[in-house]
Amino acid sequence: MLMDIKLLSCSIIFILNFNLYGKWLNSFTTNTILMWRGNNTHTFYGTGKIPGKPHILWKFKTKVFKEKLRFKGKILDYEWTGTGWSGQISKLNNKIYFGSVDSYIYCLNSTNGKLIWKYKTGKPVKSSVCIYKDRLIVGSRDSNIYCLSTNGNLLWKIKTKKDVDSSGCVYHGRLYIGTEDGRILCVNPDNGKIIWQRKVAGSVESSPAVYSNYVFISCYRGYLYCFNKDNGKLIWRFRTGDDTDSSPVIYKKRIYIGCENGYLFCLNLKGRLKWKFKAKKGIWGTPAVKYGRVYIGSEDTFFYCLGAKNGKVIWKFKAKEGIWGSACVLGKKVIFGSRDGRIYCLNAFTGKLLWWKTTWGPVFSSPIVVDSVIYLGSRSGYIYEIGEKK
Repeated sequence: MLMDIKLLSCSIIFILNFNLYGKWLNSFTTNTILMWRGNNTHTFYGTGKIPGKPHILWKFKTKVFKEKLRFKGKILDYEWTGTGWSGQISKLNNKIYFGSVDSYIYCLNSTNGKLIWKYKTGKPVKSSVCIYKDRLIVGSRDSNIYCLSTNGNLLWKIKTKKDVDSSGCVYHGRLYIGTEDGRILCVNPDNGKIIWQRKVAGSVESSPAVYSNYVFISCYRGYLYCFNKDNGKLIWRFRTGDDTDSSPVIYKKRIYIGCENGYLFCLNLKGRLKWKFKAKKGIWGTPAVKYGRVYIGSEDTFFYCLGAKNGKVIWKFKAKEGIWGSACVLGKKVIFGSRDGRIYCLNAFTGKLLWWKTTWGPVFSSPIVVDSVIYLGSRSGYIYEIGEKK
């Protein structure tokens, strides 16, 4: 009897430690969205259900960042506002966190959209906030990776040579993130110390996925890489053929990733091609993979649903302009934004349009759904909470 009690006590302690391990050593959970695309394999899209009769419950106006940009040999005045590619909102308890292309990192009250605090960086922030323990990790175009407390205080930062649009993932106590100076970094998220770093062929805007003993990331010069997550040793690389800003998705031991040349690739874990699909124009978004289907939008204005096993088109839907953001799939519905300023909701199995709602500005970033409420940023300058009327 005494032995049984001891065994039961050890089992309870093991379970508690395992739960704490999962909670404190990773930047993801099944209760909310804490990082870009929800988890380490980029396959968690939210909680609850997508609203059937959506209403704007509140909206928050971001600021404007002005700078001069070179375009086709000319210097132009440009204004940034709202959220950009690949910005996505993260939520913890009753607060949402996001970076804006107005150069600020924001914390809002999720119940009413009121500002709690904001932190100024030097340039637009496209990276999504990665929440780990009581800290927020996010990159900026000012060539820094920032780590802030959930109260908005700077804890550490890493200086890079170029922009940081990639979004971080903390897996088993290590942060993985890419930089546009052509590196993937493995960092101690508690103190910002670099554990290992590896050069890749060109700038990285993709966000890393971590699975088993591997970390996957893509780059500007058209490669998808697989590294050993513990020591950074290169395991393989696959030629995509063009700028690959899409982030890899791991689903049932297969890897899915889009490319600016319009291809969507499906590989096995050894980097061998299983199938590829060609859209008429480029793919910037990250695939959503669920129900044995792949959901992806393209600059060709179509949103595609493909078979995950063979890449065959099941259905497609035409928006008014190109689609850069990534989709969210919950229940029988899928939602995504478009450069036409709309957020669309379709039946995930048939592609039938269920509803659309305007944001009054191009949507480059991706929606999340937490507790049946949609959070989304637009280049109109606004952040929206969209849900059923309360």
